[in-house]
Amino acid sequence: MNNIMAPNPFETVRMVMVLKAVADPTRLRLLRALSQGERSVGQLAELVGSPWAAVSQHLARLRAVGLVASRRDGTRMFYRTADGHVPALLEEAALAGRWAPAAQDRNAGHLVRRDVCTDTGH
Repeated sequence: MNNIMAPNPFETVRMVMVLKAVADPTRLRLLRALSQGERSVGQLAELVGSPWAAVSQHLARLRAVGLVASRRDGTRMFYRTADGHVPALLEEAALAGRWAPAAQDRNAGHLVRRDVCTDTGH
């Protein structure tokens, strides 16, 4: 296992790519849904309340960094988490979020507190 404190440059870039990919509320909701099992794009769009096209773009970003995998069944696309590390990643993010100081993310309009996360701008 590589030392997390001193990763090589390739690992550092890869870590940043993964963190950027999950740094979006919709993509986090998609990953949470997919952690519970495979779903179609239509099911995911309904779950997150976004248009199919937007969900497809989010899924493409998650697939590009290796967090989700897809399969085609006729004309429908189904997605699932790529491996067992995704639920652990989500749990670690949730734990880190509980310890984050209160802050206002001016770019996304999300209020972040230790115990509450509300969407104030979207």
